[in-house]
Amino acid sequence: MTIVCEGSHHGLARGHDEEVITRRTPWVNRRMPPGVLMEKVGRVKYISPDVLEAMPRGRGQYKTVHLFLVPREINDAELEEEYRRRNMVAADPYSLIAINQRDVYLSNPYENATHWQGEDGEWYALVFRFNGYFPYVGVLKVAGPWPANCRFAGVVRKGRES
Repeated sequence: MTIVCEGSHHGLARGHDEEVITRRTPWVNRRMPPGVLMEKVGRVKYISPDVLEAMPRGRGQYKTVHLFLVPREINDAELEEEYRRRNMVAADPYSLIAINQRDVYLSNPYENATHWQGEDGEWYALVFRFNGYFPYVGVLKVAGPWPANCRFAGVVRKGRES
């Protein structure tokens, strides 16, 4: 497979045959309430209001986000191991929203997502997808394994990000 590079990969560990897409976020307004932010996304929305309000905002105005594909079904514990193996942590939802607002075709042909563990120990997700007819975004509780056609958003662990 070809490595697709758009920007610096300083500190990023990846396999030789892995495709990685890299995007730099535009300025991210992390003070904006999640509900207001989602209204600006411009997609059909599948949102759990409780999950949306608890969605982490992240820190910093700019991030370099790396999107990688795991070519098999994977659960959230295994996904965390995939992030560790690549010297990354899951990208915060606000950063993923920013790169999908800038590039509306980023979720076609592969959905892209990030996840976080709530205070209740459950896993939650932000998912951008194009279903063949229209693009949509979901903010929801994770209900099963992730499909093999999802790109996961990560940032290089703190202290290593470019």
